[in-house]
Amino acid sequence: ISLRVVMQLFLERRELEVPDYIVPNSQFIMQQLTHYYPQFAHKLTIPVVPGAVAAQLRGDRSVPEDGGVVGFVGKEWQRKGLSLAVEIVARLRQTRPGLQLWVAGPAASEIQSLFDGWQGGYRLLGWSEQAPYADFDVLLHPAKAEPYGMVISEAMAAKVPVVISDVCGAAAQVAPEAGAVLPLFASHEEWVSAVEAQLRRSDARPQFVRGWAEVAREYEVIYRNCRQAAK
Repeated sequence: ISLRVVMQLFLERRELEVPDYIVPNSQFIMQQLTHYYPQFAHKLTIPVVPGAVAAQLRGDRSVPEDGGVVGFVGKEWQRKGLSLAVEIVARLRQTRPGLQLWVAGPAASEIQSLFDGWQGGYRLLGWSEQAPYADFDVLLHPAKAEPYGMVISEAMAAKVPVVISDVCGAAAQVAPEAGAVLPLFASHEEWVSAVEAQLRRSDARPQFVRGWAEVAREYEVIYRNCRQAAK
């Protein structure tokens, strides 16, 4: 184990010793905390999932058989699996020559080399406060590790189907009609098939609905318990 990891675990353990309650933001994080810090498992509450509000909804448009837009959102692009996303879309473009990959988050200069050999077919959007989810036909998020993944719930709130890895905390909120959750080490063919299936959909995309007022109410219950325990 590296010195860096040792220190990170030390700092986490030091922080977890302080509170009376620990509120995980996903079932995935709850499982990890229980695994790495079993001495604090009694402090864990049920997860409180973040809210998601869509700025603009994706319209009920059909995707051209030879095209479409796959979106990737994430400033920490290595951890969030952009390299894999590029490979997946490159394979899809063999049968869908008009397919585009739009990347929001990292600066274009950081990731331009990933598209060496591409003849168009991509847009590097850089950083913005709000990703253009409504312009995506699918959100692709093959992250290597993701405590939750707000971009996933934000995309679903915009009625955009998602294809994500199973190490994303938000995977628990991805119902079958909202997209697909694949094992992180699924084959490239499986990833390609999953994205293709979402691009071919003709049914209505459901909207993920979870307001921040609902999140606040769930936290209120936890605060009430804290207050009662302190009496």
